[in-house]
Amino acid sequence: MQWDEFLRQEAATHELSPEQTAAFLVRLQAENSGKSEAKLANDINISAAAFKKRMTEVYDKFAHSCPELASSKRGKLETLKAYLTAKYNGNDIPSTQTPKEIHHNIPLSGVVKFVGRETELEKLHQLLQKNQQVAIVAISGMGGVGKTELALQYANSHRVTYQDWV
Repeated sequence: MQWDEFLRQEAATHELSPEQTAAFLVRLQAENSGKSEAKLANDINISAAAFKKRMTEVYDKFAHSCPELASSKRGKLETLKAYLTAKYNGNDIPSTQTPKEIHHNIPLSGVVKFVGRETELEKLHQLLQKNQQVAIVAISGMGGVGKTELALQYANSHRVTYQDWV
C-alpha cells in the first residue's frame, strides 16, 4: 500500500470530513517539501486560519487512537507523523506506549501571522538542501528586518526533517 492510499484509509477510519481530509492529506504529503502552512492552505484554496482550524480538528479526531495528541500542546504534527509512520510500517503503537520524544532547543516564535516571506523561506530551504550535507546559511540584513524570525519560522517548520540538529 502506498503512503497516500494509507493516509486516505486513515482519514476514513477516523471519520474525517472532506475538508479535514483535504487539509490532512496536503499536510502529510507535503511535510518534507518545506512548504509553509500558508502555502499549503493556498494549495487547497482556503485561508491559513481555516487550515489551522481543520488540522486542530484532525488532531482531535486522531487523539482517540493516539492519546499523546490530546496531552501535548506543541509538536502535534510530529506526534501524528510518528504515529502514522509506525502504523504504516507495521509497528502499530499501543495507546499506552509513547512514540520517541523529539527534543528541540529552538524556541517557538511569538509571531502569530508570518506572511510575505514564503519566497525567502523557500530559498533558505533550497540552499540548505543543495548537497544533502551539513550546510550553514548566513542570513544578513539591517537590524529589525526579521532575520531571527525568518530563521525561527524555518527551524520550527522543519523540526521533523532535522530531528538531530541545532
